Amino acid sequence: MKNLKMGILIAFFAIATTSCVKDWNCECTDGTTTHVMATYPHTKMSDAKKSCSQVQQTINVPSVTCKVK
Repeated sequence: MKNLKMGILIAFFAIATTSCVKDWNCECTDGTTTHVMATYPHTKMSDAKKSCSQVQQTINVPSVTCKVK
């Protein structure tokens, strides 16, 4: 039983500390149409969000919102 608890604890720690590195898309929409403005291959989600935020700032149109998907 002690080994099971230790195994679960180690598995939880490993999952919690692993960053999700994959391909992300920055999708921008104006409410009617959605376009993929950029693709970030093999990137952490936090880095993709920062880059997508910069895309939205560059567009600088109040009705356009960009999100990472």
